[in-house]
Amino acid sequence: MRIRTLTTSAAAVTVALGTVAAVVVTQGGTESNAAPVAATAKKAAAPGDFNGDGYADVVSGTPQQGGGFVTVVYGGAKGLDPARRQVVANPGGTGVIGSQVLSADFDRDGYADLAARRTGAPSVIVYGGPKGLTSRTAALPAVGGWIAVGDFDGNGAPDLSSTDAEKKNVVTYMNPGAKPGAPVLSKVAQLGDYSISLRPVVGDFNGDRRTDLLLAASNWLDGIVSNSWLELRPGTAKGLGAAKVISGDQTRGIDSAEVEAGDVNGDGRADLVAKLDEDSAAPHGAFTVRLATATGFAKARVFNGATSGIPGSTSAFSTLEVGDVNKDGKADIVAGAPGEKDGSKPQAGMVYVLFGTKSGPTTKGLQRFGQDSRGIPGTAETGDRFGDGLQITDTNRDGKPELVVGVPGEDKGEGRLYVFASTTKGLTTKGVKHFGTTHLGIAGKQAGLGGILLD
Repeated sequence: MRIRTLTTSAAAVTVALGTVAAVVVTQGGTESNAAPVAATAKKAAAPGDFNGDGYADVVSGTPQQGGGFVTVVYGGAKGLDPARRQVVANPGGTGVIGSQVLSADFDRDGYADLAARRTGAPSVIVYGGPKGLTSRTAALPAVGGWIAVGDFDGNGAPDLSSTDAEKKNVVTYMNPGAKPGAPVLSKVAQLGDYSISLRPVVGDFNGDRRTDLLLAASNWLDGIVSNSWLELRPGTAKGLGAAKVISGDQTRGIDSAEVEAGDVNGDGRADLVAKLDEDSAAPHGAFTVRLATATGFAKARVFNGATSGIPGSTSAFSTLEVGDVNKDGKADIVAGAPGEKDGSKPQAGMVYVLFGTKSGPTTKGLQRFGQDSRGIPGTAETGDRFGDGLQITDTNRDGKPELVVGVPGEDKGEGRLYVFASTTKGLTTKGVKHFGTTHLGIAGKQAGLGGILLD
């Protein structure tokens, strides 16, 4: 998912507690500074299950002046329930929280935890408990960039990786648990001469059943990508291995601002899905798919309205999500075009679904949704930006993935979430759920709800 910075001046949900370790938690409209929760569960929780009840929860980040906050909506037998929600505000009002949110059960106590990127202050892990997120936190002072989470040493415990503020080192907290120790540093293997963008992505790229770390890198000159490359660090029993630089035709045109991974052809290797930089030869509005091979990545396939049969796509795909929507064993690609017209309404936004096959993604059977599509409640409006945030998850534990679509421009920047159920044929508009900031008790705060969802 694309990381987005909100510039609204609306007051954030913050309380000055004065310490990095203090997080204000509000649940159902009441504040709680509960003591740390003791570990009671025997099995680690799945990512996003903050209260350990077996149902995935959804998080939306709101970075803004005054500190920002994250909003949690809890899952259950009937899916997401707006009445069961939680707001976590920025501790102490220092720094800005919520520009990226991820989840894993770092301390393996049966309650998933939230890793939240912050600017102006150390990024932080907020630990879960029986009632959801708690006031127990751990700072990650070495983290200076985007974050990725994976099990690099294969021991069953999640690890966390990022880059430092100078973009010279990969920073990895191995098995951070409840008290992250000193991180492991490894040099970025290749640096260009211009402004550099680095994005860590995780997946089993070499098919050895261990999580690998792939660093997508782009050099920027005068606002355009001048060079791109990848650095693959394989997972080993001792952690991340030495970096292998992949460049040339295998990486040309990658815009590292939006890169995702998933096995779209079902061969056991994670493939790379990335936004195409806007200065490349292909028409704007494209993304690329590179299938993983034994030696790196195959030649990129470009997907856009002009060449690949995607109807009506005229604006850039700025959000990508990869996951198995139809449960056929191959990952599918959900591409958001929040700047696209819906009818005559500019920047109303559209979402496209391309299904994975043995030969990679296909536009055959492609699905296209906007707020004015048949069966979807609500009305498309200029500036809604439907699809600016995307997340594939299972909030009702029925074994069928759901797609959460964020519409951060709805209601003049308040935002809204849409939840689509899935079938073996893909997403369905039957029974689409949607709710906004009024349902979640955060109305009037210009939350941009849904613009930043769990990575």
